[in-house]
Amino acid sequence: MNGAVDYDVVVVGGGPAGAAAAICCRRAGLRVAIFERIRLPQFQVGEALHPGAEVLLKALGVAETALTPSLVRYDGIWIERGDSRSFVPFGSDARGRWRGYQVDRSEFDRALVIKALELGAAVCSACRVRRVRRAGGVMVTDSELGQLRSRIVIDATGRTRSVVEQLGGQTVLCSPLIIARYGYRAGDAPCLSDRPVFTTKPNGWQWIARVRPGVVQWIRTYHDPDHPICEDVPESLCHLPESTPTRSVDVSWRVLREPAGRGFFAVGDAAAVLDPSSSHGVLHALSSGMMAAQCIQAILLKNARGSTVTQFYNDWVHRRFHTDSRRLRRDLDSRLRRRRSWYRTADPAGASRY
Repeated sequence: MNGAVDYDVVVVGGGPAGAAAAICCRRAGLRVAIFERIRLPQFQVGEALHPGAEVLLKALGVAETALTPSLVRYDGIWIERGDSRSFVPFGSDARGRWRGYQVDRSEFDRALVIKALELGAAVCSACRVRRVRRAGGVMVTDSELGQLRSRIVIDATGRTRSVVEQLGGQTVLCSPLIIARYGYRAGDAPCLSDRPVFTTKPNGWQWIARVRPGVVQWIRTYHDPDHPICEDVPESLCHLPESTPTRSVDVSWRVLREPAGRGFFAVGDAAAVLDPSSSHGVLHALSSGMMAAQCIQAILLKNARGSTVTQFYNDWVHRRFHTDSRRLRRDLDSRLRRRRSWYRTADPAGASRY
């Protein structure tokens, strides 16, 4: 790439995906700046952490600070379908059962950003990025603090995809509108153990989990665009006082046609989104950030052909999306299966198929 640059990599978004990419890039000696529009730490939903994330956190050097002994642990989830109830464990090995974590996302995200800071990344908190554009062989990021030139920009802005949108990226929508409503209740429900409960509903699903002592989270999704969306707090939690207002978020399945291209990589939810029942949100965020960092190192430090590396990353994102979305489609209840033409996946070439 031609032209002088201020940084090798600019990361827009300070969540797990962006921070993981920044950590790996800094370890390789690349100059990195992170922009986060909200002052850190900030509230985030998504406390459930799959056991597989522990390996990635150890590789990033943040397992001890992000996974404290006080966190709620669980070895699987209860599945309720109609009148039936079964327990689905994560698995086990010679050391015993695998266990997930219920993390405090504010502290979890903070641990990752602090690690990037310790490694020498520049972190600009509460700083909005106004525009990202290409200028010859470099990427130009216009922010509230001024203008920066970099070799690569990483879009870690989540579902907004603000960087890729400005660069002309296209999103493939792979489901009907899916709305998730969620909230938190203070206190403990006597019927709830540390194991979350996942319940299928005629038009979606419900999740209840004790995320930390004295705090219970509920999530209710609506997969049917014709079904009225209402506040549907689980009956078992109605007696507990509300600790945060009920919120709604669009979790429709979508994936970028090209999660990487000339001068950019999209990571985490900016690259692909599935509804939270995939249980891979944070895991995908960390792994995509780390994979993008490896690809960037190949381009900037090993002189690999950019088009070859970005195609590899695009195929990797699409394969993971296809695998998870195919599993979710199999798990849909009978009513949704009759409408399975709504749901599709993206093949590695970027085309969509039913």
